[in-house]
Amino acid sequence: MSANLIQLWLTQFDRGEINDEEAEASLTAEYEAQIAALERKVGQLTMELDLIKKHRQVPQTSAMPNSCDY
Repeated sequence: MSANLIQLWLTQFDRGEINDEEAEASLTAEYEAQIAALERKVGQLTMELDLIKKHRQVPQTSAMPNSCDY
């Protein structure tokens, strides 16, 4: 939450342009947006972790091709 947003709310409240319910609704909407962003990040990190785990389970093969002696 930015200091500018709080200052705007205080100014609007002092002028009678906003009441407690409107301020609470606005704050709730901001929190919900933050929660959604965090949920997306958790999903991304979970997918990355799953990929790393799968990569570790795959047996590592030699970088050199098999050679045949004739």
